[in-house]
Amino acid sequence: MRFLLLAAATAVVWAQQPGLLLTVRDGRHEVALRAPSPNFFLESNESLHPAIEPAFQAEFSGTISVLQAGEYTFDSGKAGLLIGGKPVTQPLSLNSGPHSIVIRYRRSAGAASLQLRWKSAAFDWEPVPPSAFSTSAAPEADEGRR
Repeated sequence: MRFLLLAAATAVVWAQQPGLLLTVRDGRHEVALRAPSPNFFLESNESLHPAIEPAFQAEFSGTISVLQAGEYTFDSGKAGLLIGGKPVTQPLSLNSGPHSIVIRYRRSAGAASLQLRWKSAAFDWEPVPPSAFSTSAAPEADEGRR
């Protein structure tokens, strides 16, 4: 019985973890880790992880929490953005609360950056704060596999 309670408590702890699950891969390696937000800036010779080459693909996944229901517009630059499993190409109406989010980024040559921004009737363009992100998925213990 103690094992079941511990397992349930552990699941609750993971459900409340801040940040997003980041999976980044190049042609030879894949790394999974937790990232506070999807935002980054990299010089041409840099990568998101030391085990990954500068030419990579990244996927951030988790939950974005909206405090106030309304119409939201997102800007993800060159990254693909899905909220609630649907591609975001125009403003969308969101209820308050959590919504699934996936951000897919493919690195091209040169410096690279990603900054997820949003706006609504209540505020103008601003970066989505790290406090809006959470995930229930735990990165695997062996983050540098393959």
